[in-house]
Amino acid sequence: MISSKFVENHLDEIAKAATGDEKAIQALKAALAEDILLTVTGETDFSNVKQEIQDLHNQLLEFDTDIKVGAELETGDFHTAAQGIVDAAGMTVD
Repeated sequence: MISSKFVENHLDEIAKAATGDEKAIQALKAALAEDILLTVTGETDFSNVKQEIQDLHNQLLEFDTDIKVGAELETGDFHTAAQGIVDAAGMTVD
Protein backbone atom coordinates (compact mmCIF):
# COMPACT_ATOMS: atom_id res chain seq x y z
CA MET A 1 0.00 0.00 0.00
CA ILE A 2 3.03 2.28 0.36
CA SER A 3 3.94 3.67 -3.04
CA SER A 4 7.51 3.98 -4.28
CA LYS A 5 6.84 7.71 -4.71
CA PHE A 6 5.96 7.97 -1.00
CA VAL A 7 9.22 6.23 -0.10
CA GLU A 8 11.21 8.51 -2.42
CA ASN A 9 9.55 11.61 -0.95
CA HIS A 10 10.24 10.55 2.63
CA LEU A 11 13.68 8.90 2.47
CA ASP A 12 15.23 11.25 5.02
CA GLU A 13 12.42 10.66 7.51
CA ILE A 14 12.58 6.89 6.91
CA ALA A 15 16.32 6.90 7.63
CA LYS A 16 15.80 8.91 10.82
CA ALA A 17 12.89 6.69 11.88
CA ALA A 18 15.10 3.63 11.41
CA THR A 19 17.38 5.01 14.12
CA GLY A 20 14.46 5.61 16.48
CA ASP A 21 13.86 9.33 15.84
CA GLU A 22 10.38 9.87 17.34
CA LYS A 23 9.80 13.13 15.46
CA ALA A 24 10.50 11.38 12.14
CA ILE A 25 8.23 8.48 13.11
CA GLN A 26 5.38 10.87 13.91
CA ALA A 27 5.91 12.77 10.65
CA LEU A 28 5.89 9.53 8.65
CA LYS A 29 2.77 8.33 10.41
CA ALA A 30 0.91 11.55 9.55
CA ALA A 31 2.16 11.58 5.96
CA LEU A 32 1.26 7.92 5.44
CA ALA A 33 -2.23 8.38 6.89
CA GLU A 34 -2.82 11.22 4.43
CA ASP A 35 -1.34 9.20 1.56
CA ILE A 36 -3.63 6.26 2.37
CA LEU A 37 -6.68 8.54 2.41
CA LEU A 38 -5.66 10.14 -0.86
CA THR A 39 -5.21 6.71 -2.44
CA VAL A 40 -8.52 5.40 -1.12
CA THR A 41 -10.70 8.46 -1.72
CA GLY A 42 -8.94 10.46 -4.43
CA GLU A 43 -9.62 13.56 -2.32
CA THR A 44 -6.98 16.05 -1.24
CA ASP A 45 -9.51 17.99 0.86
CA PHE A 46 -10.45 15.47 3.53
CA SER A 47 -13.42 17.56 4.66
CA ASN A 48 -15.14 16.18 1.53
CA VAL A 49 -14.92 12.55 2.63
CA LYS A 50 -17.41 10.54 4.69
CA GLN A 51 -17.26 10.99 8.46
CA GLU A 52 -16.43 7.29 8.87
CA ILE A 53 -13.32 7.71 6.75
CA GLN A 54 -12.30 10.82 8.68
CA ASP A 55 -12.74 8.84 11.93
CA LEU A 56 -10.54 6.06 10.58
CA HIS A 57 -7.94 8.63 9.50
CA ASN A 58 -7.89 9.88 13.08
CA GLN A 59 -7.45 6.31 14.33
CA LEU A 60 -4.44 5.90 12.03
CA LEU A 61 -2.95 9.11 13.40
CA GLU A 62 -3.42 7.83 16.95
CA PHE A 63 -1.86 4.43 16.17
CA ASP A 64 0.74 3.65 18.83
CA THR A 65 4.24 4.16 17.42
CA ASP A 66 6.25 2.99 20.39
CA ILE A 67 8.62 1.19 18.03
CA LYS A 68 12.02 0.00 19.15
CA VAL A 69 14.64 -0.65 16.48
CA GLY A 70 14.99 -4.38 15.98
CA ALA A 71 11.79 -5.22 17.85
CA GLU A 72 8.91 -7.23 16.45
CA LEU A 73 6.00 -5.01 15.47
CA GLU A 74 2.68 -5.41 17.24
CA THR A 75 0.02 -4.22 14.81
CA GLY A 76 -2.75 -3.90 17.41
CA ASP A 77 -5.83 -2.43 15.76
CA PHE A 78 -3.98 -1.06 12.73
CA HIS A 79 -5.19 -3.76 10.34
CA THR A 80 -8.76 -3.36 11.59
CA ALA A 81 -8.59 0.43 11.10
CA ALA A 82 -7.06 0.06 7.64
CA GLN A 83 -9.72 -2.49 6.65
CA GLY A 84 -12.34 -0.07 7.95
CA ILE A 85 -11.05 2.59 5.56
CA VAL A 86 -11.34 0.16 2.66
CA ASP A 87 -14.84 -0.88 3.73
CA ALA A 88 -16.05 2.70 4.28
CA ALA A 89 -14.72 3.75 0.88
CA GLY A 90 -16.49 0.84 -0.78
CA MET A 91 -13.29 -0.53 -2.31
CA THR A 92 -13.57 -4.19 -3.29
CA VAL A 93 -11.80 -6.66 -5.50
CA ASP A 94 -14.03 -8.34 -8.06
